[in-house]
Amino acid sequence: MPFDDSGHVETSDGSHVAWRSAGRGRPVVFVHGITLDGHIWKFQTAALADRFRVVTVDQRGHGESSMTAGLTTAHRLGEDLAAVLCGLDLEGAIVVGHSLGGIATLRCLLDHAEARARVGGTVLVSTLGTARVLSNAWLPVLGRLPLPVEAAEELLLRFGSKMLPTVVRGIMASAHVGRLVTRFFLGAGAPEAAVAGTQAAIADTPGRVLRDIAGGLATYHTHDELHDLDVPALVVCGDLDLVTPLPLSEHLVSGLPAARLAVLEGAGHMPMWEQPDTLTDLIAEFADGLPAVSRGEDSFTQEA
Repeated sequence: MPFDDSGHVETSDGSHVAWRSAGRGRPVVFVHGITLDGHIWKFQTAALADRFRVVTVDQRGHGESSMTAGLTTAHRLGEDLAAVLCGLDLEGAIVVGHSLGGIATLRCLLDHAEARARVGGTVLVSTLGTARVLSNAWLPVLGRLPLPVEAAEELLLRFGSKMLPTVVRGIMASAHVGRLVTRFFLGAGAPEAAVAGTQAAIADTPGRVLRDIAGGLATYHTHDELHDLDVPALVVCGDLDLVTPLPLSEHLVSGLPAARLAVLEGAGHMPMWEQPDTLTDLIAEFADGLPAVSRGEDSFTQEA
């Protein structure tokens, strides 16, 4: 769909983060996951732009945004999002973060008080609050190493991030194998267009983007800080999500003081494409339940 406006905001390290907006009203800011870009929210943008100011963001290294060399930490991604919220002077925003976008959202809210004050609520889709998700499964092995479990897991994640571009390139070299692997990450009922779109996005992502972002997330851990985050939150997860399985969303909800969980039956890791109408309705209903926001000539409410 056509956007009303677009541009870039500059970050503290000289990178440029691209954004697009459509509609008027309370801002709803969409932040995508790794290998994707802001266009994955096309169904939500088309459905919500008549009631909200929809803003889609391309995270660094994706879409029209630039990327600097070196590891990209969750803190850096959070700072990028804060630059958008503050640079566009958004108020009462609802931030919708998918996967890596959820990670950026949490770090933004935890690290940047000015940006946090601009957020009225957040929808965290198919995401997680910590990179320490292997500890339990690997404990029998990690426990024998002369390192704390967290340190051993961090080493595994850093090593795995270096191998990730080679593995992904090998898988996507075969259109058939790439399709099978991609479908594995989506729900069984995912439309073919969702599978094809996800596969193409993964194949088109530069290897160094995968390496630098995955490596930078090795130290990602917000769960011990979430008790301070009283921003209303809706955590959404498909019950067939094999990338960020449902227990990770349940773990996230347990740490957030103002969160509730919505489980999408039959959905995998890409509910914005697999069940677009359902996710759109959840976002709209969540927005309608938040306090109204007024701001001078741009005053707006979500009350009926």
